[in-house]
Amino acid sequence: MDKPKIDIISDVPLTPKDFYSFEIIDETPPLSPVTTPPSTFMMTKEIAKKPVKKEKSTLYEMSLKIMTRNFINERNAQEKERISIEFNGILEFKQKLWPFVKPHIKQEIAYDDESNIYSWIESDLQVTDMNRFVLIQDKAQKKCIGIDDLKNKKLHTMSFGSDPIACFVQVYGNKIQKLDQYEAAKKQLMCPTECDRGGAATNSATFELAKKLKEIHGRVIWGQEVAWFQFANFILASEAHVQTELTESLPPPHIMRFFSLASENPIQQNISARRTVELGKRVNKGMRESISALSQDVDILIDHHRNGLSMAQALKTKILAIKDQIDNNDYLMDGLAMTVETEITEFTQELKRGITDMEDVDHQDPVDP
Repeated sequence: MDKPKIDIISDVPLTPKDFYSFEIIDETPPLSPVTTPPSTFMMTKEIAKKPVKKEKSTLYEMSLKIMTRNFINERNAQEKERISIEFNGILEFKQKLWPFVKPHIKQEIAYDDESNIYSWIESDLQVTDMNRFVLIQDKAQKKCIGIDDLKNKKLHTMSFGSDPIACFVQVYGNKIQKLDQYEAAKKQLMCPTECDRGGAATNSATFELAKKLKEIHGRVIWGQEVAWFQFANFILASEAHVQTELTESLPPPHIMRFFSLASENPIQQNISARRTVELGKRVNKGMRESISALSQDVDILIDHHRNGLSMAQALKTKILAIKDQIDNNDYLMDGLAMTVETEITEFTQELKRGITDMEDVDHQDPVDP
């Protein structure tokens, strides 16, 4: 039977007899440099379990859900995103809210009571303009209030709620309050003047816009008629508040690939060629008149000077040869003028053959009155 192992700690000196009944063993393990004492490990583990609270550097925190409306009384507001803002006061709240609000604003609409006309308001919006577009839900009073009506005390009260507060963005401004106002503004500003049965712009409206685009950008870019029509369709399909800006700008990249620079403009080349042909024809006309006058003088010389008949006849022959050459040049100029005229190509013929709904009167080609 093994002897029990006992650690003896005593100040009394031991005699040899004591070793017959006791075995002194020191089993205290040495601590290595890598080993962590048990007490220290347990303490570290307990500290790791407790989350460290982060001290806030701001006084308030508010959860918001950004929602957009076409007019103030619209019930079906569209929720865009949910955000959380930390702030110390009303000014900081506005500064942090503005980047989330501005992308949803389209353009402000003004209304004239006397003329009953709606119009766009051109302006470079800043954070100070937010009160014209944004309303904040006040659940306590069951109504919406403007940004400029918020005070620090109100923000402090609203920030204690757990549910997000609705932040309504009126995309056309706070002046459009009712459905009938929105419908009237939509009819005057947001819809094309001529629509087909599906609500899209007709070929007549597209044709007029394509013609206008060619007048604006024709000196910079060139394209076939189908390219200008595609550019016009893109603009008419865009939202009304950006159509003016798109009309004055060059086409976007996915449409620009159908155009070429004006330096490679075939139409400009045709115009220059036609002008050159006209100049050549004028030069030929002047030479023909001079040759005709000279020919008459030679005829008179032949009649009055029979002695110089042979020389005069030779001169007459040369004049007739030059006249024939001028006529040939004039004929060539007429042929060149015909070759540079605009013609219907196979591509346009193919597009024409692709039209199958010939009874669709809304999309017929415009007819000159």
